[in-house]
Amino acid sequence: MSETYCGKDCAACVNAAGCPGCMNGPGDDCPIAGCCREKGHDACSTCTLSGSCGKLRAAPEEAERRGRDIELCSRAASQAGTISARVKALFWLLIGGMIASLLLSTLGEISFGDAAERFDGLLSCAVSAVYACVLLTLGGVNPRFKKAAVMSFASLGMSAASWLLPGAPVAAALLEVASLPFGILYIYNEVIAYAEILRGVDAAQSEKWRWFWKYYAAALIAVGCSPLVALFFLGLGALLLLAASVAMLVIQIVEMVYLYRTAKIFAALSAGD
Repeated sequence: MSETYCGKDCAACVNAAGCPGCMNGPGDDCPIAGCCREKGHDACSTCTLSGSCGKLRAAPEEAERRGRDIELCSRAASQAGTISARVKALFWLLIGGMIASLLLSTLGEISFGDAAERFDGLLSCAVSAVYACVLLTLGGVNPRFKKAAVMSFASLGMSAASWLLPGAPVAAALLEVASLPFGILYIYNEVIAYAEILRGVDAAQSEKWRWFWKYYAAALIAVGCSPLVALFFLGLGALLLLAASVAMLVIQIVEMVYLYRTAKIFAALSAGD
């Protein structure tokens, strides 16, 4: 039996074969091992916070998680070429959608007015729908992609319904707010799916994806809540929408960079095979 930081018996682990144990081996993908090393503890038992530690409570499921990660990484490696092509398609969808939106916004200001704004909304819906369809095709690599697509369609449907209520601003605002949980679940599942399939391929990029969804979710909440806030406090709602829109623009640029890097990582993995 190898010693562990959490006190678990390595012999009971379903993935023990070939593993030297977190104390004798790297233990890089174990949050408990990383925490103990960072804080200088020989084991969890020497930490004063061990009684309320969420990482330690999750230790019994760690072996199963590692097993799932190994399976996901193996599946992703075997389909590296497909993943690279699909993620690259998502990258170009975002690029094209952003350029088209900027052009339509400019045309609206020059002469077309409301017509350009309505067309921009329809185009945004179309791009989001195609994006979700591409995510569905990645469901065989990681089921989270399929969940993300389903949540995206749900969020898109509720947002589209709010656009059909121009004469009922309160109902439209409430629909936008109601679509937020679906939007957050969509972002969470897509981003975590990238993090999971990259874990055994590029740990640094995997970790970047894990942090990214939190910022995206915060900006999405701000955008969704701004119409409701504006109903009661017009100035505050407008300020919130402006700040959230700028944040969303930055986030979308970061997302495109991450998608490009992810596509490149899997293209290199495919070429290596």
